[in-house]
Amino acid sequence: IFVQTNNTRGVMGRLTYQKPKNPAAAASNSGGSLLWTLLVCGLMVTLVNVFYEAASTLGRLHDSRFDPVQGKFMNRFDQKNSHPKEVEKPGGDPNDESSTTEQDVTWDSLDDELKKDKGPILELVRDAGLLQSVDLATLKRLPSWSQVTELYGEKPMIRGLNDGTCQKFQNSPNASWHFVSTAGTFNTGTNLMAELLLANCHMPLHEKLPKSSGGQGVRWQVLWGKHTPVDDEDFRLTHRTYKDHNLKAEYMFPAVMVRDPFKWMQSMCRHPYGAIWKHDDDKLHCPNLLTTGHDGSEQHPVNVTVKYAEFSKHHSSLVDFWNEWYKGYFEAPFPRLIIRFEDLIYYPREVVKSVCECAGGELFRHAADKFHYVTDSAKKGDAAHGDKSQRTSYLDALIRYGTKDGRYKGYTSADLEYANAHLNEKYMSALSYQFPEEPELEAGT
Repeated sequence: IFVQTNNTRGVMGRLTYQKPKNPAAAASNSGGSLLWTLLVCGLMVTLVNVFYEAASTLGRLHDSRFDPVQGKFMNRFDQKNSHPKEVEKPGGDPNDESSTTEQDVTWDSLDDELKKDKGPILELVRDAGLLQSVDLATLKRLPSWSQVTELYGEKPMIRGLNDGTCQKFQNSPNASWHFVSTAGTFNTGTNLMAELLLANCHMPLHEKLPKSSGGQGVRWQVLWGKHTPVDDEDFRLTHRTYKDHNLKAEYMFPAVMVRDPFKWMQSMCRHPYGAIWKHDDDKLHCPNLLTTGHDGSEQHPVNVTVKYAEFSKHHSSLVDFWNEWYKGYFEAPFPRLIIRFEDLIYYPREVVKSVCECAGGELFRHAADKFHYVTDSAKKGDAAHGDKSQRTSYLDALIRYGTKDGRYKGYTSADLEYANAHLNEKYMSALSYQFPEEPELEAGT
């Protein structure tokens, strides 16, 4: 196709079509023209990109400097964020240069007096990998070791460890199907125990079975349900929280968690689970063991109803709830260990090792050298009970449970007198939990 312009008449010429003499040659020329057109367009686009990138680079370099640490040119934003920010000490004066940075806490940097006062607890913080993530002020809030031993003794107290329980379970039939697992009423540390067992313990005989049969031989809870009371033996033997057809209740070795009842009742105020009783929502007076009669003189226990998945239980008070729930395990005809939650905080390695070996298991090889701690709250995810802000980390637990501070918060003097009179003395003595003394009874909270 050719365009001819006729300018001799002073007007725009006409477009005419001149038929090529050789159609094949015309087709060839047309194809070649299209190819050249595409190549030229591509070249132009490339040149535009080159010029744009060059201009952008020059602009960045104009606003940059060479950073010898990073080994490259960096703009102002990169310079601002390329080095770690200085950490301000809690409560420090921002205008005081000496208080704007905090050196990492190391074992060698701790003074001898602090180690002497809190040595075993500081070792727990160090072994759990928390030492360099906390400041000195937090470490000073830790209880002294003498305060801990005054409350709980110088070694863990595990009920059932020395009365033939371990041998009875290990010698029971079908040892390769044995599991170590957890039980305990609400707010007693069952999740923590389960996570520590899963991280550090395994059952060698069980591992010889197919993988579909349970892996390392540790279950999150017992077959009949970790929170379920065991006063009904028929229910314990027949109820199933797992769908494994080969599982039986007698294959389960329960590590039963228990907690100081005074601290436990406070936890029930924060996370009541299925327990329903009359108490103050603001928790200023909770657990509220007694209610005053209409005449203001007569007091009655506050009844508690606990709703489980399959049934409900009624108790005269929270104290009665604690007594009756643990009666089933203290008087159980089957092998079990009863473990204080506080021992799992201050003697975690010893407790997990004892439970694991009693059930016929072994610590993982890595756990024998480096025990795996659970440092975050063992109640995980949005579905866990209670507000996330009220969940307790390992460091929080070390501080919170090492002294009597706050043990009677929320109780009235009448509440404490009722608890003193009605908590099962046999169980309290067996677990070395202390009753309130006279001045504490008078002071109430």
